[in-house]
Amino acid sequence: MRAAWREEAITQNEIAVESRDPERVLAGQQALGAIQRALNSLPERTRVIFVLYRLEGMARKDIAESFGLSVSAVEKHIAKAMKLLMALREDWQ
Repeated sequence: MRAAWREEAITQNEIAVESRDPERVLAGQQALGAIQRALNSLPERTRVIFVLYRLEGMARKDIAESFGLSVSAVEKHIAKAMKLLMALREDWQ
């Protein structure tokens, strides 16, 4: 049973692998650059709070304590960053 599952998983993974053609790589690099520029355009505190929450997985309560803010204020910073990134995403579509 395990061998059959393993064989099926390997086969499915081989099918699911997308090619790394130059156009896709360039598009990914451009998208990453746009995200980086958008995040850098945010006020430093907002950017740091967003990174701590979304990328580092830090709890909103812990962020609030380390910045001397309320959890609500932290949520507003996160929302501001998300709004900017969602607008950027809409431009791509």
